[in-house]
Amino acid sequence: MEFIKDKEVSYWDTFYTNKQNYKEIIPSQFAVFALSEMNDSDISNIIEFGVGNGRDSIFFSRQDKKVIALDRSMEAIELLSKQVSGNKNIKLLQHDVKDPFPKTVMNCDGNKAVYARFFLHSLDQISLEMFFKHTSKIMKNLDLLFVEYLMNNPNVL
Repeated sequence: MEFIKDKEVSYWDTFYTNKQNYKEIIPSQFAVFALSEMNDSDISNIIEFGVGNGRDSIFFSRQDKKVIALDRSMEAIELLSKQVSGNKNIKLLQHDVKDPFPKTVMNCDGNKAVYARFFLHSLDQISLEMFFKHTSKIMKNLDLLFVEYLMNNPNVL
């Protein structure tokens, strides 16, 4: 199992290493939809999993939301940190969903949204179970969960 983990991390690290410079990119349509729902529910904090190039995290932060952006790839985190330098609304963390959430996530106060776009379908069964197990521990009554995913294998969920 450890070999597969290393292979997956290497894939994403290489993917993000080969990206020259992140240019200004527009948010996803899903992020625009989610923001509307978040504003209706007075959400001030967003925890995004699988942040990748950060397009949605940057969008949320520019809308005065506090964002904790997590990704398994350290390369993705390092590239994004250069892009968001000086943006006090984004905190970047390298994190594997199989691991317990960092204290920053566990101690996130106020109404929050957990956001994962095109992330769940990339997880194996164990990682998917751990994601929901850990997520259930941090969500409270008025918090929201936003997930957008591809259903490649109907036996996964």
